[in-house]
Amino acid sequence: MLELVNIKRGALNACGGELQGSQPPLERDLLLTEVARGHSEDMSERGFFDHVNPDGLDVEGRLIEAGYGGDYPWGENIAAGYTSAREVVDGWMASEGHCRNIMLGDYTVIGIGYYGEGSDGPTWTQVFAGSH
Repeated sequence: MLELVNIKRGALNACGGELQGSQPPLERDLLLTEVARGHSEDMSERGFFDHVNPDGLDVEGRLIEAGYGGDYPWGENIAAGYTSAREVVDGWMASEGHCRNIMLGDYTVIGIGYYGEGSDGPTWTQVFAGSH
């Protein structure tokens, strides 16, 4: 998925009809990956699909709870039911808000989470941040 996201970032893309210029590639961050994986698993195991978990934590809260010391801005994309990384990235690129997250030049690092079990099929999470 990281390779697919960086290919998208390296090209000119339209997010909701507004052209987004190419951006530098994102680097994988291990702590962001842990937070993203945890959120994907949590959504599947507790049966919710939202950026805010039943405990009231959003991406910022989950990052702070995990001890992340990187720079703001922080962002998150979530998806469920897609069976491949290509399908989910294509789905995110077709959605204005998700596309803007992928193309935001202020983001430099990413964590990618996947959990393959759950009633809605696989769940996917991307967590973005400024730097670490």
